[in-house]
Amino acid sequence: MQRLKALEALHKSCNPRCTTTKCRKDNCTLGLPRQGVLCVDCDRCKAFPKEEGEKRPDFIVLYAGGKSTSPRWFIVEMKGTVSDIGHIVAQFQAGAKVIQDNSRFRVAPSPLPLVPLLLHDGHIRADEFIRRRISFWGRPCEITIRRCGIELKHLLV
Repeated sequence: MQRLKALEALHKSCNPRCTTTKCRKDNCTLGLPRQGVLCVDCDRCKAFPKEEGEKRPDFIVLYAGGKSTSPRWFIVEMKGTVSDIGHIVAQFQAGAKVIQDNSRFRVAPSPLPLVPLLLHDGHIRADEFIRRRISFWGRPCEITIRRCGIELKHLLV
């Protein structure tokens, strides 16, 4: 819980407030537990450049960990259809870079694991992402693909 409080404190200056209790964009949602998680809306977060054309994911979620699960970051991108895979990969990479480099995301002395999570409404070919990876602290991270509406608890294995 200390990490969640630290993350929330680091984002208090974002206006409008960028932390939220729901990950929702259009008709796509990621179900979050009531406790042990904090969601940052990247469109509102000052850590991301606001220039036209700049890449950013939809959400960054910090899961604090539980009895049998370790803490980790989730970079969440929500799509109805996919037309440009490279653009989606760039959005994930922008999120990973901000977590690595921006002081607003410094909540642990060592890097936490990262899960790039692509949520979709059924109009996507998952095989197009098989070889795509996101670099995080010099390590490749595989993109996880799930349908909109999944609960975060089902991703904590």
